[in-house]
Amino acid sequence: MTSQLFSLPVNIPFKRIYSRMGQRVSTEISSEIKNKIDTVINDAFVICELKARYEIFNIERNDGENITFGGETFVSKSFCQLVKNCDEIALFAVTVGNKLPEKRQEFIDNGEMFNAVVYDAAGSEIAEEGAEYMHDFLGKIAAAKGKKIMKRRFSPGYSDMSLEMQKKIFKLLKPENIGINLLPSFLMIPEKSVTAFVGIEKA
Repeated sequence: MTSQLFSLPVNIPFKRIYSRMGQRVSTEISSEIKNKIDTVINDAFVICELKARYEIFNIERNDGENITFGGETFVSKSFCQLVKNCDEIALFAVTVGNKLPEKRQEFIDNGEMFNAVVYDAAGSEIAEEGAEYMHDFLGKIAAAKGKKIMKRRFSPGYSDMSLEMQKKIFKLLKPENIGINLLPSFLMIPEKSVTAFVGIEKA
């Protein structure tokens, strides 16, 4: 059964946001600029609506090139190899919601590029923080069943898995229920959204 989580309890990943912006806080910017950036990051975090949807599936087949679960077959030698010792797949979707990307676009339209750049970096890393929270959350579910979750996640568009595989994720998980939609290009909106697989194996 697919489940949902709202208001994921994550911390603001300040260091990763700065890194995404190509800056090292200790050596490259003044305290005045740092305070200005931190204020914008905090504003971005406040308007996030971090939500997730997930389900755990039994692996029905893994022949080394194709893997089937939930009645859907995903094509990827790399993914099949990664989860070769697994008997379950955790699938999840995370989004920061629409407000942050909309506010970033508003900044762009108004020529406020400083704020737009900070919002863009913050949105990407807050979404990733949500994905890490879900990875840990699903690991606890696996542990309760005497299993363990793999450390690596895998997503469509990575390695040899086509981005088109997003269609199958949407069929299985229905991320539309938390406000994520799929474009004809197989990109997601809101763009600060993540879908991922994680293998589960016997401990």
